[in-house]
Amino acid sequence: MVATATNLLSRPSVTQSPSSLSLSSSPSTSSLGYQALLRAGPRLKPLRQVHAYLIVTGAYRSRSLLTKLAALACTAKSIAYTRKLCLFIPDPDSYLFNTLIRISSKVGFQYDAVIFFNPCAQLGALELGSWVHDYVIDHGFEVNVNLGTALINMYSRCGNLRKAREVFDEMRYKNVVAWTAIISGYGIHGCGEEAVELYNLMKDYGTLPNEITFVTLLSACAHAGMVNEGREIYESIRRDYGLVPGTAHHVCMVDLLGRAGLLNKAFDFIEEVKRPGPAIWTAILGACKMHKNYDLAVHAAEKLLALEPENPGHYVMLSNVYALAGKMDRVETVRNMMKKRRLRKHVGYSIIEIDHKTCLFSMGDKSHPETNEIYRYLDDLMRKISEAGYVPAQESVLHELEEEEREYALRYHSEKLAIAFGLLKVKDGSSIRIVKNLRMCEDCHLAIKFISTVANREIIVRDKLRFHHFKDGVCSCGDYW
Repeated sequence: MVATATNLLSRPSVTQSPSSLSLSSSPSTSSLGYQALLRAGPRLKPLRQVHAYLIVTGAYRSRSLLTKLAALACTAKSIAYTRKLCLFIPDPDSYLFNTLIRISSKVGFQYDAVIFFNPCAQLGALELGSWVHDYVIDHGFEVNVNLGTALINMYSRCGNLRKAREVFDEMRYKNVVAWTAIISGYGIHGCGEEAVELYNLMKDYGTLPNEITFVTLLSACAHAGMVNEGREIYESIRRDYGLVPGTAHHVCMVDLLGRAGLLNKAFDFIEEVKRPGPAIWTAILGACKMHKNYDLAVHAAEKLLALEPENPGHYVMLSNVYALAGKMDRVETVRNMMKKRRLRKHVGYSIIEIDHKTCLFSMGDKSHPETNEIYRYLDDLMRKISEAGYVPAQESVLHELEEEEREYALRYHSEKLAIAFGLLKVKDGSSIRIVKNLRMCEDCHLAIKFISTVANREIIVRDKLRFHHFKDGVCSCGDYW
């Protein structure tokens, strides 16, 4: 389906069906009494009453009313509540941000405009974020450490690492949060060596790292296969800085060792951790699947189920592992367990921004007004990459579908639909940027490498874990993901 991503991000649910997420026109509001409350002035209590009433009646989809509410909340000097309201507004545009930044400045919150970069970063809305940045610069806002860090995060998470680095280099003062932001940016883009170089530079400047800095560093090493560097950094946490590694650091170390194929060492590490939680078992499970050690993968998945029996994702992962191991009877058992508990798997979707508007696609989506054109284009694209040597990785859906349905399901995954739509709409050779809420499957990763060659276009995909930059048939991750 196609919908505004802001609405989806503000109200997701693992039990929602795609149809429940669609946006319909607002109900008639002419007889409602909230207009009087709006005229009462920018006090928060009546604004919250209006907001609650809109949600109860279903009128929360009214763009104009929510924009006015956000403006009034900003006038009332409640930046936190303004941010909350912004997450409900469909298709945020330059007019909205213009209004909110102007009001923020007028009421004395010149530097609180930083919060308006957060939705842009969440949605991968580079065009919108760049517009806000230009507005800030053109109107004389000082890019202090808070605003600069927000810009670094926004550009990094929208796939423009070059701009993130430009902002960082231009900052006159950099604290540990700013250093950590740029290190994290390089890490999620798979640039582990650069992340470690920045860490060393930070130490040379006399800035001490904190716990979050080490999480970003260890994650960067894990995604770049830098095992020795990661181990040394982990040891330095306690040895050089007197800090105690926490759960997040443990997860990164398991991920680091597991991705590198050092599964036994990863399990040895887990045994040294007191009461390993779900995140640790999730990390080792991913590594076991990557290296096709299904016995260890089953062990990890069963640990996950024991810790979080109501998490549908764990059942899906266990089902995947059983299927890949050829244990189809156990696949059926896991499916029945999900049905008995009335659990549903997470809905996968991909987001793309075109002309300041954010569109969302799910697998097999046919709700877009240009669906026929998108499907024709994608079918032709898949034919071309097949001629170029692409062969579907059907094991990506082996556990979910019957044989005759596999190719269809793979062809119309959400990221392929979003990319086809982007290629149709962006004709000037610009990069195509996609945000995926789940981890990209093996088949899509393979297909997009071929698409980048056939379409002669750079394609940037941000999935749940990291960025993938596809160009000329090669991905920046080096297939290490």
